[in-house]
Amino acid sequence: MIIILPLLFLDFISYAIFHQAIIFSLLDYIIAKAILSDTAMNGTLYAALMAFLLFDFVLYERFGLGLLLIAPLLIIIVKCKRTLLHASPILLIFCLAGYFLAENLVIYPNVLHLQSNILMTALKFFVNLGLGYTMLLRMQGNRSLAITARGRKVWTPNRMDASRGA
Repeated sequence: MIIILPLLFLDFISYAIFHQAIIFSLLDYIIAKAILSDTAMNGTLYAALMAFLLFDFVLYERFGLGLLLIAPLLIIIVKCKRTLLHASPILLIFCLAGYFLAENLVIYPNVLHLQSNILMTALKFFVNLGLGYTMLLRMQGNRSLAITARGRKVWTPNRMDASRGA
């Protein structure tokens, strides 16, 4: 929960510097958290969604517009995460590509009446892909260390021989 405020701050700072939203770190966090969480939704994911909707409101001056794009992504993640369990980077790529293409092809021309720029969409995709992949790796961590920290016992064919050194 503590990580959400720095990510929101990063999104606002990048928007202020570039005068356009290029870094969507909250979107990357939501996708990575949804891919790696055991339950469908939890409190941290709800807080990240609210922070993303706040940033989206500042960006487009319409509250809930990002929910039109992120709700189908969360449904796709919940349905596909069991089949693509070990291919979570592929699911991240599909979700980010789907989000930015839908934003570029549906939201900009039809809802906001803005021209879409495919080069800016590609830049957003690759920047957020690198950031999202880093978050995904950071959230996964090194799972093998958790097993050895619990004191896992190793099976030997004959414990008596192994303890005597024979």
